[in-house]
Amino acid sequence: MALQILRDAMLREDYSDDPPGDLRLLDGAPRHWFQPGQRVAARRMATFFGTVSFEVVGGSDGAAADLTFAPDFAARRVTVRLPLPDGRPIRSATVDGRTVAPASDDEIVLERPRGRVRVEVQWK
Repeated sequence: MALQILRDAMLREDYSDDPPGDLRLLDGAPRHWFQPGQRVAARRMATFFGTVSFEVVGGSDGAAADLTFAPDFAARRVTVRLPLPDGRPIRSATVDGRTVAPASDDEIVLERPRGRVRVEVQWK
């Protein structure tokens, strides 16, 4: 049971669509996991869509997430939640160096990700 709770904090498949196509990363992670200097990592996590690995490092003004998706990764969307411990929203974000709009105060959405992806956020 404890392992399932930890897995759900780290990642979970969203089965609300038919066929399912969304994966949520760090959706249940507590905010204090993202404090400056904190590191959250998972390696070769099996999902309905294929394997994923990630490492997130919190900083004083933002966070960086390095993600690796299997070549045959099949999710349509991956939502990455990167909350600041004090609740400030994301001010700016990049995916592989390209500016993207946050999907919410603490989420970035990746469309059909494959291979290595780097997400960086700055908080207000």
